[in-house]
Amino acid sequence: MEESIPTIFYRPSWIHKFFRWVDRLPGPYWLFYIGIIVITGLLNNIVAWYKHVLPLGVINWYFAFTAFFFAYYLFALDINFRVAKESIIEFLNKANETGDKDERILFEFTQLPARESIILFLMGAILGIVMALYQLQIAEEMNHSFLVLEVTVFSLSIGVSFITLYVLIRSARLIQRIFNSLEKVDIYDLNSIYAISKYSALYLGLLMPPTYLIFVLAPTLVEVIPLFVLTIFSIGWILVFLIFWLPLRYVNQKIVSEKKQLLKDVNLRIKNTFELIHSEMDAHNYKDVGKLRDVIDSLKKEKDFIESISSWPWKTSTLTGLLSAILIPLLIALLSEILSKYI
Repeated sequence: MEESIPTIFYRPSWIHKFFRWVDRLPGPYWLFYIGIIVITGLLNNIVAWYKHVLPLGVINWYFAFTAFFFAYYLFALDINFRVAKESIIEFLNKANETGDKDERILFEFTQLPARESIILFLMGAILGIVMALYQLQIAEEMNHSFLVLEVTVFSLSIGVSFITLYVLIRSARLIQRIFNSLEKVDIYDLNSIYAISKYSALYLGLLMPPTYLIFVLAPTLVEVIPLFVLTIFSIGWILVFLIFWLPLRYVNQKIVSEKKQLLKDVNLRIKNTFELIHSEMDAHNYKDVGKLRDVIDSLKKEKDFIESISSWPWKTSTLTGLLSAILIPLLIALLSEILSKYI
């Protein structure tokens, strides 16, 4: 039996060829991204030793983590497409979508358009060069003896970060679209919705580490222009959270609407059953009143169950995990700042 050839709805980005190449390497895929950090960091320190910027054998940890942001954003993109594939397949299976519509949804979530990707990467890379040249003038921690590496890695990091942000915004739009296409939400089985919210929360959580580590790995930049850095990150996090929230808020409204309709139906049945009981009692026909009371009890249990179903399109563990990823590092940073003042 011949294997069907997947439909290509538009030309995929070059970055997917890169990820397929990473998959063909020996060992787990994430080891490659650790390798980028280790090899680049080692090279940066070796040059610093050779040019007597550092004593031989002394490790400068900023030099060692020069490529962290570049490697991390690549890793975030890679794992995003892996999780997107699993989540969308789970959603489509449970939502009972079929045919070409399924194929296109899966393709769009796992394949970036080539033109948009290259334009955004180039924009970010150019901005990265400008920022690197500026930071070289103010940042004492950068390796001024190896400017080519510093500028190149900075440029690549900003370029890939632009694609990462683009994926976040694009995914939110795609999620909104597939939720719009749902004619009805089955509140008795929300696992298909949970699959999407889990994917959104995971990708949002992946953006946490580089946000916080900028304060560790680029302290001079933060010290020189703290208000600018804090403003940019505050606006960024508000935007990112809205991107996560708004599509799920839309399906929340559908779930609430469905719950109201089901409760209305149950209340109507309860009303009709009571009216039937009254008519039987008025006719002095008590034979089936007991059975009708059992019906009332069953309907009340059904009503209680419907009311107990959460109208939010995520599991409690998903939201708790996301909030923990945001708040715990902030609390640790705040505690460290307080302790540093008194110890």
